[in-house]
Amino acid sequence: MDKIFEKKIINSYLNWITDLLFLFIAIGIFYMAWLGSHPLMVPDEGRYADIGRAMLISGDYITPCLNGVTYLDKPILHYWLQASAMKLLGINEWAIRAWPALLGVLGCLLTYSAGRLLYNRRTGILAAAMLATSPLYFCMSHYANLDLEVGVFISGALLAFIVWARDPTLKYRTAYILSAYGFTGLAILTKGLIGLAFPAMIIGCWIFFLNRWKTLLQMRLISGILIMAFIVLPWCILSQLKDSSFFQHFFIDEQIYRFLTKNFNNQQPVWFYFPVVLIGLFPWLVWLLQAVTHATKAVNLSKQKHDTELFLLLWPLLIFIFFTIPQSKTIGYMIPLIPPLVLLIARYLDKIAGAQNKVSKIFCYLLVIITVAELTFIAIAPALKLRSSKSFAIVIKQIGKPDDQVVGYYRYYYDLPVYLNRQISVVENWDNPAVVTDDNWRREISNKMHAPSARQWLITENIFWKQWHSQQRMFVVLEKNDLQQFLSRANHRFYFITEYQDTYLLTNRPYAKN
Repeated sequence: MDKIFEKKIINSYLNWITDLLFLFIAIGIFYMAWLGSHPLMVPDEGRYADIGRAMLISGDYITPCLNGVTYLDKPILHYWLQASAMKLLGINEWAIRAWPALLGVLGCLLTYSAGRLLYNRRTGILAAAMLATSPLYFCMSHYANLDLEVGVFISGALLAFIVWARDPTLKYRTAYILSAYGFTGLAILTKGLIGLAFPAMIIGCWIFFLNRWKTLLQMRLISGILIMAFIVLPWCILSQLKDSSFFQHFFIDEQIYRFLTKNFNNQQPVWFYFPVVLIGLFPWLVWLLQAVTHATKAVNLSKQKHDTELFLLLWPLLIFIFFTIPQSKTIGYMIPLIPPLVLLIARYLDKIAGAQNKVSKIFCYLLVIITVAELTFIAIAPALKLRSSKSFAIVIKQIGKPDDQVVGYYRYYYDLPVYLNRQISVVENWDNPAVVTDDNWRREISNKMHAPSARQWLITENIFWKQWHSQQRMFVVLEKNDLQQFLSRANHRFYFITEYQDTYLLTNRPYAKN
């Protein structure tokens, strides 16, 4: 009997390893295909990549800088990841998107593991497959900003908690609750206090509805706080020591005020997130209503018996409500909703698959169709002619010199410093107080604009024209709407180089055409 039991344990471990390895390779190839085939998308990819690039050049891994200006709107982890990828793989689109893709794969592996531990192997595999191919999750895993990363870390924390909470006899149980705190710390270091707010809110509501207050005493809170502090506090302390305004700007202005204020970008109607979630779950939304209904009925019969379903229902509902309240709404904020929803759908499919064999065939057909569609979309992305400064950077490198000045005329081109691998100057009326009132590129790069180093790059129009009529070579990038105003002041001293999507590249001195 002992040998039979031992053999079963070995087979179980091999089974886990085989599944995880297969999913890692399959989803990894799926996510890495054509990852760097299209230019950086602006503003986010250009903005965050440039901050990581600046870290490599300056060697300052504590204070993020955007085009030479201190940028404390977000925590540091994403920039560290960006810098590490560019250090190993070079400054290119593939390297810039490598970490989001890898973390996207990690999220699928975590979802598989949770599905298997909470239910069974088939549920875990189905959930991982649906998560990997859900359009919202797939697209954000190919997009280098913070939303996918914080979504994966928040999901990791919540999944680790519910696995820990539902089975007191689970082997290595302590490791799950401690890893939940670890994921929470990483979420905070990625996006700020929201990384703590969501796990606390969802777990707190779950405990309240089940009246399981003893859970709080079992959660190793002191150890958890120490783990989160170990992850988050070193950077916060070092940042405060370097800049006494850090705490006020980062925690008060960016974490609290920006959530409450109405003067925020991307304002959308209250129903905005409904189509985002539905489209983001396509084609798996065909079973969403049935899965949610099935889970809700089970919870209504017995909350205590179906505590996992209650947790998976509260999770997306609370996040959805939280982000619906502010007027500002961003598509990527819905990423943390996808893992619990695909787990609910996977559990529903697992239960009905045995009675309805055609469900398995439908699932396989949909999986093939959505996989081919998403690979096709990524493959043809370069033909979409996304807004980009890459073509201008290529020309400037060909005909310019390292000491030539490159200027954005009344617009900041987020990806241009990345492709040029150096700072650019930006023309704007920086002394106008209205510059910082709107949530746009002007506000982002006008922080610390009175610092001497910043004033070298954030220039007024008068300073620009003095430099333009000097002997120094200058390249200027400007929009079609600003072209006539520019030409009227250039006094016939300009040389047209090229244009792309109603954006123009000019210089103030003759150049040799290749």
